[in-house]
Amino acid sequence: MNYKNITLCLFIVALTCFSNRLQAQPKNYHWSFNETQASKEFHGNFTQQAGVSGKCLNFDGFTTYVNLLPEVAGSLTNDFTVEAWIAPQEYSWGWTGIIDLAADTTSGISFGINYLGQIGFQAFANGKWIECISNDAVPLLQWSHVAGVFHPENGFQVFINGKKVADKTGKTIVKINYEIQPVIGKAQRKQYPALTERKNSKQFLSTFYFDGLIDEVSVKPTVSGEKEILASFNKVQPKEKQPLSYRKMPSGPKELKGFGAHYTQLQYCPEWDRLWPAGEYADVVVGFEKLPVRMVFWRGTGYCPAWVSSNDKWVSDQGPESWNWQTVAQQAGANGQMNIITFTPMQLRCAIRKYTAATRPTWNGNNRKF
Repeated sequence: MNYKNITLCLFIVALTCFSNRLQAQPKNYHWSFNETQASKEFHGNFTQQAGVSGKCLNFDGFTTYVNLLPEVAGSLTNDFTVEAWIAPQEYSWGWTGIIDLAADTTSGISFGINYLGQIGFQAFANGKWIECISNDAVPLLQWSHVAGVFHPENGFQVFINGKKVADKTGKTIVKINYEIQPVIGKAQRKQYPALTERKNSKQFLSTFYFDGLIDEVSVKPTVSGEKEILASFNKVQPKEKQPLSYRKMPSGPKELKGFGAHYTQLQYCPEWDRLWPAGEYADVVVGFEKLPVRMVFWRGTGYCPAWVSSNDKWVSDQGPESWNWQTVAQQAGANGQMNIITFTPMQLRCAIRKYTAATRPTWNGNNRKF
């Protein structure tokens, strides 16, 4: 027997165990985002702007997330407290992690926000996937302080602006996969959009990213009480309560002279526009000389034509419709006269088909060309 080899193997095993223990050693972490040099930690398109304190990170909702050190998982294992300031531009289509350590529903934990703006935890605990979600929602565009507390003996607590808004009590054992790297700003677990109606769309899973501002994120391996959470909320208050504004659908220049089609490149928002290159004449806007509407063919809607009113109200195919082809044909009138301003493109097509059916005997319902 080679005792040197045995000794070497035992040394390697001990070193590995010590390394794993060191990696999972819990400690306090804080991310202020005052400096964001391009590095492997920051991914996707991101910008900085004035935050709650100093600068914050603007997450674009499509590509932006921050990889945290693997050892952060050690502070999310037993009792811990997570905190952050967030200002959502939009709610995502599903669950989005503010701090996420869950690649699927078989292990991990995530503190985040759902499609309604509610804050809470999702985790694999006690052998199943569980949730602790607030009834209250954080507002869009405005800063909110959110916090989550976990203790294996007492369960979960969720706070918004220093006030406890949800809890799930009882002994709770969370299963953590230490091979998953913690992240800020996205859910690593792929999902289909919430409230999806059809089976087919549930088969296409996506990664949902946070859209908005995040600042002053912290993780500490201790339980904070309600007074401590309130004190943390009061400690730093944003100078500007609402740092964001609603995005506006692009419909071209305010004034269009006469009737005609105008080639242009419609600008929506920097976060969306920079996802792919677009030519100078990527979109088309049609103006009318005597009508207070325009028709917009924008790449953002797949060039599906949309009627846009003078006060920027959009109507397009597959919108909120309450009609069928019989009533549309009745609206068109026996002589085929119609006011096109009141029709969506689909309504207009149905009305024309109904009117021409009597004069074109060969027309049938399967013919979709006219």
